[in-house]
Amino acid sequence: PDGVITFQRVSIPQSHFPVWSKQKIGLCVLSTTTGRKIEDINYVLQVDFASKYIGGGVLSSGCVQEEIRFTICPEMLVSLLVCEAMDNNECIFLIGCERYSSYQGYASSFKYAGDYQDKTPRDDWNRKWCHVVAIDALYFHNSSNQYDIKLVERELIKAYTGFCPIENEVDYGFGIATGNWGCGAFNGNKQLKGIG
Repeated sequence: PDGVITFQRVSIPQSHFPVWSKQKIGLCVLSTTTGRKIEDINYVLQVDFASKYIGGGVLSSGCVQEEIRFTICPEMLVSLLVCEAMDNNECIFLIGCERYSSYQGYASSFKYAGDYQDKTPRDDWNRKWCHVVAIDALYFHNSSNQYDIKLVERELIKAYTGFCPIENEVDYGFGIATGNWGCGAFNGNKQLKGIG
């Protein structure tokens, strides 16, 4: 393999946080689809449902969304060496990583399903046109805690950090492929996360 991979940690200072009650911008258009994997949707920003420690349990016991992504795109493993735990106002972009494997299943049913021929075109920097953003959701031991305004604001800032245009990225104007970020094992409410 040849080409370039970019790992970029982005932090938004508190002085740049939006004041949500004063925002006049409406919600964007939301399109939904089922039956497709995030990594199979091209030319969009793909969300990694990250642990605050990038890669989650990929080298130990995990085998859900983040760990599967790092397994099929092993170049992402380099980020474990160069990225510390994310703060509440930080995200990590993984740009240009190639996919090498197909798979079936999820969690305990996950298994290798053969080689994957990644035909994704390259950008001007010779990176695969694969843009992934790692954002970590909060885990709620008690699911009713997620409605606390400070915790809602934390999740909003985390998503805002991940979805803001990256400085110096000229081709940033694409959609976002995500799923039920912070739901499932993290006990987040799909409707609350969806309107955030």
